Amino acid sequence: MKAFRRGAFALAIAAVGLASQACAVVSARPFHVPYTDPDQAGWLTFCGTNFKPLTHGSVTFAPFVWRVVSDAPAPEGYFVRGAKATMFAYQPRPETPAGAWSGTVMGAASYYTSSAHPMAQFTPIDSPLTQMTIAYPPLWDHLIQLRLYLGAPNAPPLTTHYAAADIQVIGKTWRLVAGGHSSCTAGNAVSEEVLTGMPGARGKPAHPEPGAAGPGPGSAPAAVSHSPGAVAVGSYTSATRRGSE
Repeated sequence: MKAFRRGAFALAIAAVGLASQACAVVSARPFHVPYTDPDQAGWLTFCGTNFKPLTHGSVTFAPFVWRVVSDAPAPEGYFVRGAKATMFAYQPRPETPAGAWSGTVMGAASYYTSSAHPMAQFTPIDSPLTQMTIAYPPLWDHLIQLRLYLGAPNAPPLTTHYAAADIQVIGKTWRLVAGGHSSCTAGNAVSEEVLTGMPGARGKPAHPEPGAAGPGPGSAPAAVSHSPGAVAVGSYTSATRRGSE
């Protein structure tokens, strides 16, 4: 009888374990970014002060990221002397075209050195992500889209052909859900804030960067999405958008 009880108890424990695993599988189903942007031409990679990919962090950290790198080459006329790159954040909204979303600039423009990988460099006096979340709270699945716009002398700002990335904001943290995998040192960039000598623009921020050294405690590991050109973090994936292949 005791042996039977022990066997029944073991079976019950195994059943609980299998049920837990089943729940984990359900909770880890891929999350697809629910919108498309016909003007997206590539993906952005976020970088920390150690020039390693940055996949998550605090919405109060300033600047939001240290560097952002595009995998969409600069079109003709946008890699000339005086060409610049500027990152903007946008609020996706259901039943609203991507071109009509509200947004805000996340830092000063940067001069970049690589035509293959336009990039923007941030400084300690640039804004945290709360500049965006307070002005335009994320509405659609807690998502925010980041875009890198290019500009050049004698040319209009290029707002219809850009690289982008998508992040999800939960509470006081953000997590990359769709982005690129460019090298953070594929080129160089310098912010206008540094060149004009704005106080506090030189140097690096003193805060730690929880996302720069890899996922934090309890976070899901990074994984490559099956979508060409996209990177998914944890259980999040994004479908390839036009121009990203």
